[in-house]
Amino acid sequence: MTSLVAVGLTAYLILYAYGFYWDRTQHTVLAMGWGIALYHLMYLMTVDRDSLRGKLDFTVTSAMFVGTVAFTAYIFLNYEGLRNRLLDYAPFEYLLAGLLLLIIVEATRRAYGNPFVAVIVVFVGYAYFGESLPGWLAHSGIDVQRLIEINVLTLDGIYGTVPRVGTTWVAIFLVYAGLLEGYGALNMVFAAGGAAEKRFRAGTAQTAVVASLLMGSINGSAVANTATTGSFTIPLMKERGIRSSTAAAIESAASSGGQVMPPIMGAAAFVMAGILNLPYIDVLLFALLPALLFYLSIAVSVQVVSLKQDIIDNPGSAESDADGDGNALGGDPGTFRRGLPLVVSVAVLVYYLAVAQLSPLPSAIRAIGVLVAGQFLWQFYLSGFDAASLRKTAGATVQGLQIGAVSNAPIFAVLGSIGILINLINVGSFTRLLTFAMLDQSGGSLLILLFFAMIMSIMFGMGMPTVAAYILVAIFIGPAIVEFGLDQIYAHMFVFYFAILSALTPPVALGCAVACKIADTGFLRTCWDAMKMALPVFLLPYTFVIHRNLLVWDAMTPVVFVTIALALFGVSFAVYNHIFQPLRLPVRLLVGVAALVVLFVPNSAVSVLGAMVILTVFGLNYVESKETPIGRSLPGSS
Repeated sequence: MTSLVAVGLTAYLILYAYGFYWDRTQHTVLAMGWGIALYHLMYLMTVDRDSLRGKLDFTVTSAMFVGTVAFTAYIFLNYEGLRNRLLDYAPFEYLLAGLLLLIIVEATRRAYGNPFVAVIVVFVGYAYFGESLPGWLAHSGIDVQRLIEINVLTLDGIYGTVPRVGTTWVAIFLVYAGLLEGYGALNMVFAAGGAAEKRFRAGTAQTAVVASLLMGSINGSAVANTATTGSFTIPLMKERGIRSSTAAAIESAASSGGQVMPPIMGAAAFVMAGILNLPYIDVLLFALLPALLFYLSIAVSVQVVSLKQDIIDNPGSAESDADGDGNALGGDPGTFRRGLPLVVSVAVLVYYLAVAQLSPLPSAIRAIGVLVAGQFLWQFYLSGFDAASLRKTAGATVQGLQIGAVSNAPIFAVLGSIGILINLINVGSFTRLLTFAMLDQSGGSLLILLFFAMIMSIMFGMGMPTVAAYILVAIFIGPAIVEFGLDQIYAHMFVFYFAILSALTPPVALGCAVACKIADTGFLRTCWDAMKMALPVFLLPYTFVIHRNLLVWDAMTPVVFVTIALALFGVSFAVYNHIFQPLRLPVRLLVGVAALVVLFVPNSAVSVLGAMVILTVFGLNYVESKETPIGRSLPGSS
């Protein structure tokens, strides 16, 4: 039954994106109810019905499943009547709507834990007890009846702007990502990453970086990215001699960045375009150079670590590369040929989004059509027109549709909860007051304001999926930076980056938590190694606020990009005290200072000078490494 409900949901999402059979709010009613009902079914499969607690859990979840289906059907079938009635609802409608709110919040708790639900509870209290709150927090307040009206019966809140974007733009790209995964995108990703194995020291680690980049942009989850690619790459990195905590840190750091990589950015690009009312192509261009700097920085850190730990591997031909299906991590020579429809479909998607500049839904539908049709025809051709290949492709298609639905289900729940949160916040003036408080505490200093914004964005991003994390920080933190005088795109990109980096920061650090379990190493050690490796990336958001032509391109953008890249590399050199060989203490300090000057001083001449210092040290260290016998330590190095 679960499989049928899952495939039915993805089939409906595709059909709606193709035909727009009713308006987006009515679609959101149906899609959200369908997705949350699916989540309840998925949860029922995990319940242990042998224990008393398990039986109770099964009964409650079954009741929530039936309630979700019944309440959604009522609202969907009576949509026009509810839309045309203003604050004229029957008592049983209030009861149904109130129960639906509780079901959505409980589904969110089960999917993403207690912290996010605690935030909702706090703001329910803020909205309800407004008249009793002290000082500047006080407002007129709302009662339970009004809370239910604004969040369900007026077809806002759980069906508001953010959930509408989620059940259309975000949903269709998660369906597309599911189909890619069902058709073997992971093998394609490892084949692409395999090229790095033959060209770099610790090539397996560089493969993890490349694979995580490609997979993360599609699936939009640092945790899912770490679990998927890390289950292959972490054991192999350990096998090549990389320490367990380092292997876990490499995978978690690399996996955290796919969500900032165009063209999909874990579906956040489309939400950002919607919130900022910008063409998608503009968001893509704004995000491109910082995303490249993100992964160049991680790749350089990995390379420096491999040199410092004296790790050398070129495992392209090793038998141990084979996974359970007999495909090498470095790439089966036939993988690219078999996966041609996947590459073509991504190219089609990029063309329609970036060149033809169609909106996300028609672009995604075209990419999905090319992907599915191409997969059936191409695999049929490669098999020598064997009918068995059609059955195999059909099975992979069903699997991909299921993956898409399973990815969407918890996202729909959390987006419904975010819709509630947005309405509760707007009852008073909380975000405005928070903005004033941040501006006041910054003392007029942009860097201090950005530091506060960084801390708060990390806190709000902890444990959240990409889209939810972005929406939360855009609502709470972004306005303060905009009020300071920056354009919205800088504010939103800044807070978005740090919300994503919460996957590496304790005490939650879900990316590190998953990676350390795979690597069988300590959680805090993994977090420390990951944050050390990603330190240049933690500085990166400051650079595109200070050097604003990293986002909005002009004639100096290429120069700024190169100097910032060298500075970020310099941070890695100074942190690890190593390039090709250890650095002497004065040189380490020189590189670190030069890097910070380039990053934080908005002067082109100074940036070029600092970059030249780093490049000179890099060249001299390389020459020195060729002249220094192996095992000989440098005086003054540590």
